[in-house]
Amino acid sequence: MTMRDMKIEIIGSVTIKPSSPIPHNHKTLKLSLFDQLAPPSYVRLILFYSINNNDVIKTTTDQHHHQITSQKLKKSLSESLTLFYPFSGRIKSSISIELGDDHEDDIGAYYTEARIHCTLSSFLEQPDIEVLKHLHPIDQPHDHDHQFSKDATSIPLLQVQVSFFERGGLAIGLSMSHKLTDAATISKFISVWAAIAVGYEIPLVDFGAASYFPPREHISAFQPPSMIVKGPNKCVVKRRYVFDGTKIEALREKAISQSVQRPSRVEAVTALIWRCAMAAAWKKSTTSLNQKDAGDSSKKKKSIIIHLVNIRKRVKTPFLENTMGNLVQQFAVMTDESQMELQDLVAQLRKGNIEFGENIDKLLEGDRLLEMIDQYRKEKEKKSGTRDVDGEEMMKLYSCSSWCRFGLYDIADFGWEKPIWISNTGSTKNNFFSLMDTKGGDGIEALITLSEEEMELFEKDPEFLAFASSNPRVLL
Repeated sequence: MTMRDMKIEIIGSVTIKPSSPIPHNHKTLKLSLFDQLAPPSYVRLILFYSINNNDVIKTTTDQHHHQITSQKLKKSLSESLTLFYPFSGRIKSSISIELGDDHEDDIGAYYTEARIHCTLSSFLEQPDIEVLKHLHPIDQPHDHDHQFSKDATSIPLLQVQVSFFERGGLAIGLSMSHKLTDAATISKFISVWAAIAVGYEIPLVDFGAASYFPPREHISAFQPPSMIVKGPNKCVVKRRYVFDGTKIEALREKAISQSVQRPSRVEAVTALIWRCAMAAAWKKSTTSLNQKDAGDSSKKKKSIIIHLVNIRKRVKTPFLENTMGNLVQQFAVMTDESQMELQDLVAQLRKGNIEFGENIDKLLEGDRLLEMIDQYRKEKEKKSGTRDVDGEEMMKLYSCSSWCRFGLYDIADFGWEKPIWISNTGSTKNNFFSLMDTKGGDGIEALITLSEEEMELFEKDPEFLAFASSNPRVLL
């Protein structure tokens, strides 16, 4: 369904404040080094619920149902902000978040409600990825009391849009500042919010990451390098694909090698996407595997994939399981034209992941992390401009983020049962793969961004289509 088929009506907005006053010793929160290096953007997620069989709807009008649901969400959100108090503040410097007095207008989360003039079943028949952004408040025009800059350091760190579909469907769109959020943090926030809404036990949270990884004053103006190289004047397009559990098992069997006896779901899917994206990028190249100088490694086309990693379970000390913020790092894997087989790519991903785990504790000592990032930036700038005599790119850079195994469907029950669909809306950056579990837990949904020219070739690749379905209907 496109925007021409779907009308969105904003019906109200309000600032939600914490239900209890923020203690004086929590009025300032230092950002960790990882938060400091994070880009001023948003981590986003949309939860869809089909609640048309709920008893509330059977006994009330749509408007009354909206009021009951809205009241429940606002109250539980306010109580959640007492625990996630930093998200009520604003980033006032490169190393801290400030929370003013409770009566101030710029304290709290921004909450919007919208009415969608179509049914949820119609919307999910073939989800339009571009329409999803309209279910987030930051992409909506605000009234003059809420004119926010696009700079995420000057607007609310948490924004919520609750969108009511006709006949009872509901979508909750979350936008949380990347300066204090990664996939684990937004997942924990959802689990806390849902637990409060239904009266369950509340999970523990901690905002002490800066005590383990203190920020650096001397890099206050530091801007992290983009992980993605954008082609000149090329339009970037995004596509949704779903790998069901059966196809993933077949893919894992195909990816087995002597070095990797049992590939993981994420390894197998990432390797396939990477392989087919490279094939599309090099499809029209005059350089082939059979060229006469294929043995000259200096003339082979190469590719790097950056894989983001949650470090909470990877570091030996301290215990970070309940620590919020950006506790994410990355490892890079390089390949060339002679090592594009699925088994080769999986083996390299596994090796890169193991080496990352072995070195993460050393990496976090002193300024070694900053040194690594600076070195990575220099290498990226050096390699991204490498082209052959015909002007073809000799180095392709990709990035992958996995949201798998966070149990989002299980933790996001606000009393209407599990969501029927969750989307993280992917990225607008080129050459980016975002992976997420399907509702059943055995499948994987991928949002992939490539240049328009490369996507045209990628989405016709028979090897890829043998395992992935293009934008299938979301089952209610």
